[in-house]
Amino acid sequence: MPPREPRALYMRSDKAPLIATRLRQIVRTITHQLLAGDFGAHRRIPVDDEEPDPEEPAPVPVEARRVYTKIDAQRAWARRRADLQEIAGIDDVLAQIDARAKELEQRTCSVLAQNTPAPDQRNR
Repeated sequence: MPPREPRALYMRSDKAPLIATRLRQIVRTITHQLLAGDFGAHRRIPVDDEEPDPEEPAPVPVEARRVYTKIDAQRAWARRRADLQEIAGIDDVLAQIDARAKELEQRTCSVLAQNTPAPDQRNR
């Protein structure tokens, strides 16, 4: 039986067959271009140079102003202090949980050690 040719894939724009390796190369190239930020059109579009460049509008003067008032800042700091007081005791609670978990782990290990037969008794 003669060796089979790789299955050909066709793209719509041209009728030339694409084998799987070539298709992988095309996809890899496009992926690298996209990751590199090289976004470009897939076809060449003619540019009409006869249009004049648009005139830049006059810059609008920017006024410096505060976004938050003093009262807003005081409220934000009060909320922050209240949040800190609320979570202040969480370290103690977590330490108690860790100690309890360690105690339970030690008790489990001791129970398993008592119920596990000695190595010489396993073979009998």
